[in-house]
Amino acid sequence: MTTDISLDEEITKYPKSSGAASGVFSAEHSQSDVGMQRRWLTWAIPLGVFLLALIPRLLSLNVFLTADEDDQLRFAAGFLVAVLNGNWKQAVLLGYPGVPTMALGGLGLWLRYVLHEWGWAPLPAAGPDLASTLRHVTDYPLVYIRAARLPMVVATSLAILGIYLLMRRLVDRRVALVAALLIAFDPFFMANSRIIHVDAPLTYFMFLSFLAFILYLKEARWGWLILSGLTGALAMLSKTPGAILGPILFIAGLIYALHPADNTLMGSEDDVARPNGPNASARRRRFLIAIGIWAVVAIVAFYALWPSMWVDPGRALRLITNNVRIAINTTHPSSGVFCGTTGKDMKPLY
Repeated sequence: MTTDISLDEEITKYPKSSGAASGVFSAEHSQSDVGMQRRWLTWAIPLGVFLLALIPRLLSLNVFLTADEDDQLRFAAGFLVAVLNGNWKQAVLLGYPGVPTMALGGLGLWLRYVLHEWGWAPLPAAGPDLASTLRHVTDYPLVYIRAARLPMVVATSLAILGIYLLMRRLVDRRVALVAALLIAFDPFFMANSRIIHVDAPLTYFMFLSFLAFILYLKEARWGWLILSGLTGALAMLSKTPGAILGPILFIAGLIYALHPADNTLMGSEDDVARPNGPNASARRRRFLIAIGIWAVVAIVAFYALWPSMWVDPGRALRLITNNVRIAINTTHPSSGVFCGTTGKDMKPLY
């Protein structure tokens, strides 16, 4: 009869089919879990780096002042008032030139004044407006110091996050993570990045510029070169030693052009590894283009980000050169001169 089908056959059809479907479902579910985990880590690790850099720097921001912070408060207040009044000529206050520090400190002082206006945190000796109130900023430094330091702390934490994100494109992610955490918790850098001063911005802007420049050499993406020029300008606007970044990038680019560390960048290993191989001219051309465009971007950004350069560039640049001349010829009151001629010479063993 046509309906005489073996019961065993009927039973065994469906378990096989069900098992296959179950296997496919398990594989898809496993792949989905892996993808979700990777997406979670993509966001969780950078967020963790930022928070680990930020939280210890937020603690006890108003405990005491360090050397020069009273001056930095005054500079930040003067810069803020000059910018708000559109008095660009008066936005040059010191020869560092210290622009990022004055801008971040000024932002903190402005936010502190806003809290005063809202009645949430009244200020002592407050005047009828911002300018008259900030004339007393150095009379009550501990009242203002937390607000002035806070933007510096946030900027440093964002910079450490940026360093991690750039480094993970150049080296293994675990190496980048360890390096970022070592930078974040370095005691000297931790101390300097919790105060309102120029040294921490100089440090992280120079390193960000260096990493972005190397990334351009590796990937040939214009965005990295623009970022490098912009952060390089911010380093020089922080403190004049940032000018040494130019020679550093030149030497790094020259090493890339002659002896690239990553033989997978251009062509085969045999071609790329030789300084005079078929791709040597392409490497040298990329290096020269990078140096030229970096210099143009840095100069334009230096001019655009310092308001005093818009109206009186001669005075602003003279202040920088005069400050350099004074620093060369004057012994710092709290330290010796390395290999210098003064009686406080520390010698190389120091």
